[in-house]
Amino acid sequence: MGSKNPVVRRDVVLYAGLATDFTGKISLKKLEVNNYPAKLCPVKVDVAFLIDLSTSVAGNKGAMIEFGKQMARGYSIASDGSNGALLTFGGDAQVISYLREKTSSTSFLDLFQSGITLAAVGGTRIDTALYRAKNSVFTAVQGDRSDFPNLAFIVIEGDQTVISSASASPKTVADQMRVDGIKIFAVGVGPDVSDKTLEEVSGGPYNYIKAASYAELANYEFMSRCLDIACRVLTHGTVVKLA
Repeated sequence: MGSKNPVVRRDVVLYAGLATDFTGKISLKKLEVNNYPAKLCPVKVDVAFLIDLSTSVAGNKGAMIEFGKQMARGYSIASDGSNGALLTFGGDAQVISYLREKTSSTSFLDLFQSGITLAAVGGTRIDTALYRAKNSVFTAVQGDRSDFPNLAFIVIEGDQTVISSASASPKTVADQMRVDGIKIFAVGVGPDVSDKTLEEVSGGPYNYIKAASYAELANYEFMSRCLDIACRVLTHGTVVKLA
């Protein structure tokens, strides 16, 4: 799938091979410094980025912005290509941009910059973020296209904060999303989010990836691995352990 010699842009360092084969083992070969493949995931998609902005994230927004922008670049957001939406969450969830807005890649990256700069609030309501994505983002009226796959790309720093008996299990909402055909890829950051949470949200033991720290989250090799697995989740629904 794709070219073994992808067009490169002089911008940041990523790794070759990501646009060549999403079904077999990928050997990450480092490109010349300041180059990266122009296209990373070859599948056009309606993708919603769900970004944890709970209070504990406040001092690490720079790394979260860098990570989010690089992930968004991987889907070729454009009016005639993939559509992107952005949702942030803490004690509640807020939609920053809907799929129907059909933003260009540049303007969507600007939304990432401004949206993640918003004040971090409250605890970690993963259930609310997933519910809002399911019922307010992935809908026809908000631009969800029936002939394009859906992907919820969620970044989580901590386990679910239970506010009251009204809080739902993130797994319950995630399972409902999968019934609706929405694939979920999860990224955990730091020690406060458990593998159990990430597996329940993503739907499989290899449908998520975890960064030990924000420094690792913003590492280009880690980001290339995220895009690799996320595209496998998108095309296959669940993935097996990679060699």
